[in-house]
Amino acid sequence: MTKITENEIELFAIELLEKQCFEYLYVPNIAPNKKTLTRNIL
Repeated sequence: MTKITENEIELFAIELLEKQCFEYLYVPNIAPNKKTLTRNIL
C-alpha cells in the first residue's frame, strides 16, 4: 500500500481549490507583523 504524507494531502487540496478559483495565501504574508501566528483556542 502506498503511503501519502500530510504535505501531499495539503498540496492536493490547495490544487483542487485553486482550480475552483480560490486563491492560496501564505500565512506569514497575511499577518507579517505578528510575532506568533498561532490561534488562541478557547
